[in-house]
Amino acid sequence: MKKTILFILILLGLKLSATPELDSYSYDSPNLKLEIIYRYDNPLDRALYKAMAASLDSYIDSLKHKGHLQRGQLHFEIMTAQWMDSTKGVEMYRYPKGYYCYLNGLKQKISLSYLQSIVLYFSSEQWSSFCYDELKLKPSLALQLFNQNLLPVESMPQTNAYNLEQIGALRIYFKEDALYARISNEEIGKLHYLLPFEAQALIFISQAEGIKVYKEGRLLQEMTLKPEGLAKPYYEALRVEVFPKWINIASRDVYLFSYSIEDNRFYKL
Repeated sequence: MKKTILFILILLGLKLSATPELDSYSYDSPNLKLEIIYRYDNPLDRALYKAMAASLDSYIDSLKHKGHLQRGQLHFEIMTAQWMDSTKGVEMYRYPKGYYCYLNGLKQKISLSYLQSIVLYFSSEQWSSFCYDELKLKPSLALQLFNQNLLPVESMPQTNAYNLEQIGALRIYFKEDALYARISNEEIGKLHYLLPFEAQALIFISQAEGIKVYKEGRLLQEMTLKPEGLAKPYYEALRVEVFPKWINIASRDVYLFSYSIEDNRFYKL
């Protein structure tokens, strides 16, 4: 009997140790509590969540000033962890001191306009709670039924760009559900893979087509080659190592390339 119990405990231990760890991003203000649960930590994603949350907070505040959403704080909980796609699709209800909405971010694309439409639905007189038995309904079908309630909502007002960060001449801002960069008077475009960073008086900006290096607001060098591994968003964030003469960029366990400050060029590793 003791051996059987020990064997079961060992199996349970193996199962628990194999479960991926989850990270979360949290934003908390009097208007909005936003929790996004994800599998792989990425500073670029967290910056995007921060900007989206601040923009949504501002939108909620504008509705409250018009007399809506007086019950209290809106609480969004969004699951985006890769292996959690089978969790419930959506749950929405009001309670005495606020509003709650759970969303499966693997089955439903989460955008600022989508969250705004839910906020606006909460504020309407036609709203109703959405709770269901997740054993009887697939997440995608539950979301399909829930989203039908949002269709009559009028189009969302345009949201101004939200300034996220300033690094010297570089400005990082949020618009159209993405982060963009502008340096001096030049529009750089959408960011990918890495947050812009400064090292040895140089600014590195990562985009879909490669990485650009700026110095004093001028383009110094760019790498148009997309190394293997850069286009895998489900991986953990790329790692940056800064040395006096070299800057290395690596994926989870593989070095991708180095930039030589003296030579002003990239080397693929």
